[in-house]
Amino acid sequence: MGGLDEATLSTYQRQQREPNDSPAYAIGAALSYLRGGRMVDYATITKLANRRSSALFSLFFTPAILFGMTTRLWPGGPIAPRQQAALARVAARKRRMKVDSTAQAGTPDALVRLLQEPDTAVIVTLGWTDKERPAIMEPDGDLIGFPPVATLYVVGNQVKYPFGVHSMMLAAYDPNKTATETDGDVVAAPWGFINSWVNGHDHDLIGYGNLYWMPDEEFRRAWSFNILVGSHQMVVIRAV
Repeated sequence: MGGLDEATLSTYQRQQREPNDSPAYAIGAALSYLRGGRMVDYATITKLANRRSSALFSLFFTPAILFGMTTRLWPGGPIAPRQQAALARVAARKRRMKVDSTAQAGTPDALVRLLQEPDTAVIVTLGWTDKERPAIMEPDGDLIGFPPVATLYVVGNQVKYPFGVHSMMLAAYDPNKTATETDGDVVAAPWGFINSWVNGHDHDLIGYGNLYWMPDEEFRRAWSFNILVGSHQMVVIRAV
């Protein structure tokens, strides 16, 4: 991507602070990449998202445009793909950057093409249930499952989300990349991601030097999961 090697791309990884912040951190990675490696503070993007949440818009009797005008469902809540696109534009303006950001359905072939386009970053959103948690290879080479579906508290009662959601910036596609499953089988793992589960900006940190890689079958299944606004969701951010 952009002529950068895996070690360099891994330095864009920052560990998210809260469970629903992966889209904001993916946007932070995308904007940092489009700025030529001049890093932005990813945590400040989560604060921007909270200021324009759908819940706050509704509170003040303003029409809550769930997918576009707002940047989060509620403070600290999920950030839908169209809200990710809006948040990228807001965060870019704060940094005097000019970007075009759109949410759309994509295909694996389109993702590979987008990786080859200059001044372009793409974020994908994956979904899963506890019965089918996708697998991903960590920077240390271990193949692990995505976390269980999260819960939240409503009026003191614990409520489980209907499914898990996670967003990452796609950083590489390598058809020769493989991962070893627990039974010893070797599978193709061509999809490389900048992931917000780890810090990668320091040589002494576990996230330095390597991306997260997903087996092809696992990625395609998780990306095809219907997250209520559709499947195969991607946000394309271009510098203009």
